Amino acid sequence: RSRALQRSVRRVLRSPRRCLSEVAGADDEGEATKQPARKKPFELPVTYEDVSRAYYRIRSGIVRSTTSYSETLSALCDCDVYLKRDFEQASGSFKERGARNALMLLSEEKKSKGVVAASAGNHALALAYHGAKLGVPVTVVMPVTAPMTKVERSRKYGAEVLLKGAHIGEAKEFAMETFPDRSYINGYD
Repeated sequence: RSRALQRSVRRVLRSPRRCLSEVAGADDEGEATKQPARKKPFELPVTYEDVSRAYYRIRSGIVRSTTSYSETLSALCDCDVYLKRDFEQASGSFKERGARNALMLLSEEKKSKGVVAASAGNHALALAYHGAKLGVPVTVVMPVTAPMTKVERSRKYGAEVLLKGAHIGEAKEFAMETFPDRSYINGYD
C-alpha cells in the first residue's frame, strides 16, 4: 500500500489538476463528464471519521499551530499549498498528534504498564512530553547516533532513554525484545 500511495502522491505533485479531475470524473477544463469517476487505486487505512475522532480526543493537549502560504510549492504544484508550522508544538514536531492520540487510546491497564518506542528524536520527544502530561511511563530506545539534544530533552520530559543500536531498526528490535509487556508505540506507521 505504501508504494501505491507514494506513486499516487508523485503523480498528484506532477499534475494535480489532471489527477483530481480523473478522480472526480471531469474533463481537462474541469467540466463533469458522463463517464463515472475512475476507481481509486487504493483504500486509505485511515478514514475521515478516524481523523475527526482523533482531533476531538487530543485537542486539549495540542497547540493549534498556524499555517503559512508557500509560493514556491504552490507554483510547483499548480495549486495553493499551505505549510503547517508544527515547530510551534511543545516538542517542536508534528509527531505530537500521533503520540498523544496513541497514548489516549490505551486502556488504563496498558497505561499503567507504560509504553516503549524506538526513535531517533521527534517521536521520542512527543511521547515523553505527552506521557508525562497523561501520567503514562515512557521508555524510548534511541540509536547511539541520535542527537544528544533530543536525548536530553526526552529525559527532561521524563522518559527513560536507552541508547542501543547503530540505527533505528536495531533500536526497535531491542525495544520489542526487551519490553514485551509494554505497548509499543510506532512513530512512523
